[in-house]
Amino acid sequence: KEFTLFAYGGAGPTHCCGYGFVAGVPRIIVFPYSPVFCALGSANLDIVQFFEKAKHVPLMTAITMSYHAGSFDVFNATVLELQERAKKELLLTGLPLESAIFDLELDMRYGGIMMPLRVSSPSLSLQNDDDAKQLYQTFEQDYVRVYSRYNVYPEGGVDIDNFALKVTVPRNKLDLPTYPSQGETPLPQANKGKRPVFWEEYDDFRDTDIYELKSLQCGNIIHGPAVIEAEDTTVVLPPGTKFTVTPFLSGEIIRI
Repeated sequence: KEFTLFAYGGAGPTHCCGYGFVAGVPRIIVFPYSPVFCALGSANLDIVQFFEKAKHVPLMTAITMSYHAGSFDVFNATVLELQERAKKELLLTGLPLESAIFDLELDMRYGGIMMPLRVSSPSLSLQNDDDAKQLYQTFEQDYVRVYSRYNVYPEGGVDIDNFALKVTVPRNKLDLPTYPSQGETPLPQANKGKRPVFWEEYDDFRDTDIYELKSLQCGNIIHGPAVIEAEDTTVVLPPGTKFTVTPFLSGEIIRI
């Protein structure tokens, strides 16, 4: 009930009211690119790759809770190895190495605990106890969030079991245009007339207004029952719903 439903895919706008409002979702958004929403998103996402290596590195000694200074070199060498692998991969794929962003994720656990927890390391290297302490504190905070403070067990020591170097190559983000409001009433040419449509709410056919999606403008409002047609999808508005065109030319559907 706290969510907004995104209706995407060719059939998403057709069926979204049929299940969204039944599920208690108060607001539905239909996008101009709904049928290719996933493709549009993936075509504009940053490129992300992970390079992993299983490596057991003790971070904190059991009982004394002191940091393993001897593990710092092993930690740093493992990260450096993953960075070299990542750089070679980026060069082979033609991605710009200079814009790559490196982040480190670690699978960590308390001694005697079988299940590790993946955490984002605050740095790519360990140079001293302060760095190790900062890493442990990050691990503890995440552990408390997932398992509660009652399961924190530094007395058992802390181990790293796996290194995962995350490499992100940012891409230019899609700049979606916005449009000024043109009023609530659609242009006359947006209405394609009426035709009989069967509505479950009436258990019968009713003459229903049919609209053309590409002719709707920002600020236009359509009350259900209505059908809004596009070349690649159809928006079905049952009785008791309202469709408002947003500045991005998306459609916001709510119950009234």
